[in-house]
Amino acid sequence: MKFLTILLVITGVLGGELTKDYAQFNNHFSLDFFEKLVKGPSKNFVFSAFSQETILGLLSLGARGNSAAELKKVLHLPSSDDQIKSEFNNIYSELEQAQHVQISTANQIYLADGFKVEDEFLKTATDVFRAGVQNINFKNSEKAVAEMNEWVAGKTNNKIKNLITKDQISDITKWY
Repeated sequence: MKFLTILLVITGVLGGELTKDYAQFNNHFSLDFFEKLVKGPSKNFVFSAFSQETILGLLSLGARGNSAAELKKVLHLPSSDDQIKSEFNNIYSELEQAQHVQISTANQIYLADGFKVEDEFLKTATDVFRAGVQNINFKNSEKAVAEMNEWVAGKTNNKIKNLITKDQISDITKWY
């Protein structure tokens, strides 16, 4: 099996300034994620466990009940929402202040026009995960795809284009 792996060991990049808790749950999730990927079809791939963990960590804070518990279990996150927020806020603060390296992250949540989420989730998305939140008309899929792809291209200095295709969304899509 051939594969290319880019694994960002954040604790090394930031000189070990992160909390032990974050390093522990990040390492557990990264290794679990990598293990699942290498068991898949024999194709080349690149992955960022941090990117996956970030969006799923945010999702765990918006989920309730069994869904929240399962996400936290898979991600090896603490059970306390406040601790999760604190750890992710710390990592983003450290990334923003990193010296001698350039690390860029970009997160955006698109919600269907009229789709509402709790204010606390919106505050967590923007303040902790540095994620933008924007309503979009998924019923006009061509325009929605163009707008989302334009955002991605802008955030990646045009290195990633056409990430989202028209067949990935429909008029019943609520968020992307």
